[in-house]
Formats: sequence, structure tokens, C-alpha cells
Amino acid sequence: MDETRDQVGRIFCPHRMDVVGPKPELRARMHCRRMRNIAATYISYGWDVRVNPGELESFFAILMPTAGRGTFQSGFEQVQASPEKIAVAQYR
Repeated sequence: MDETRDQVGRIFCPHRMDVVGPKPELRARMHCRRMRNIAATYISYGWDVRVNPGELESFFAILMPTAGRGTFQSGFEQVQASPEKIAVAQYR
């Protein structure tokens, strides 16, 4: 888990990551392509995780889960994403 957190943190930012649920089995994969100030990144944890990035700078995120779902929260605002529902979040 520490290696996964470190690798993802190099692309995005240092963060806290916790595996959720009984008998967690993390099988992470990540691919990233940077194009100037835009990054297209695919991340699969293979298990439920909770990520807390702390304070962030301003940016947009397009969230497209290929499986499962995601709840993304910034302050009091939340957006839900799933394979059927793409979410766009702006962090300020």
C-alpha cells in the first residue's frame, strides 16, 4: 500500500490512502500520459479505497470509473461517478 500511495503521489500530490473493508487485497495499476499541463491517468486499485489528498491547488478533474463507483468530495460538495455517470469536478 505504501508503494501505491507513493507512485500515485508522484503523479498527483502526496496524500493519505486507506484500504476499506474486511480482508483488503490491493491490486493497483496506474497509467499516466502528460501533455503540458494536462494529464490523462488511469488508476485501478482493485479494492475499495479512501483517498484524502489534503489541501489542493485549483484544477478540474473528469472522473470516469470503468467499474465500481466513486464519491468525490471537496469541502461540503460531493459528486458521484460510475461507469454510467461521468462526473466533472472543479477544485478551488
